[in-house]
Amino acid sequence: MTAVRELSTPAAFAVMFGSAFALLAVVALWTQNGQRFDASTLGAFDALRSDAFVRAYGVRDWLVGALLVVAAVAGVEALVRRAWRAVAASVVLIGLSLVASFAFKAGWLLERADLGDFAYSYNTFPSGHTAAALAAVVAVVWLNPRWMGRTALVVLAVACGAVAVVSLLSFAHRLSDVLGGVLLAGALAFAITAVVAPWPRRRPDRWVYGALGASAAGGTVVGVAMLGANVPVDLVVAAGFVGCAAAIAVVVRMQHPMSRERRADSRVSSRVI
Repeated sequence: MTAVRELSTPAAFAVMFGSAFALLAVVALWTQNGQRFDASTLGAFDALRSDAFVRAYGVRDWLVGALLVVAAVAGVEALVRRAWRAVAASVVLIGLSLVASFAFKAGWLLERADLGDFAYSYNTFPSGHTAAALAAVVAVVWLNPRWMGRTALVVLAVACGAVAVVSLLSFAHRLSDVLGGVLLAGALAFAITAVVAPWPRRRPDRWVYGALGASAAGGTVVGVAMLGANVPVDLVVAAGFVGCAAAIAVVVRMQHPMSRERRADSRVSSRVI
């Protein structure tokens, strides 16, 4: 009975994020309204689409690379501490996030329906950059390096959110792609946690419920627009970004260090965001 209670929270979050990912994929890839609206998001916030801004958005690759390097450094430190479980789980999460993103975009797991000429026709769902960025941040929490603290994790989470925003504004991805990347990495993170390292028996706090509410509200606005409602594109994209940021915050805050060392610090660092 104790094991069931310990598994319930991460398993429930995995189902929640996985279901949201599946629903988004169906609406964005298999409905004409979804594809049409998704294409319109490429024109959102025209003031931020000048040539100078687009060139500046090349920082997206550097941000993802930096987050992966930070995770690798934390992994080396964890290896020194012999935190094998945390290292293995982190490698699996980042690897699965990248492989799954590629498999979806390649059409191995889900093909994009040919329902009309909406922007570029090839599939870009989900964003591998966004999924990898969030996976790297989660890995840092699991690895629990000695330098990890409130400020460090906030910076990493903000960088992850920046990757999602820039992925859309640089014309690299549609809105559904960046949302899908967050949901995919989140679902995988919670699933791995449920299997490998169940959390202590505790419930999400009010902050988490608030962030979940913000994420659900943003997702609802995006969903309504994708189903054909006449809502200003900029408003929907803004709501989508708010929901994306809230989902990132929930994923990061609800993780728990897997390292057995630094037990006293773990109680603090597992709830820093």
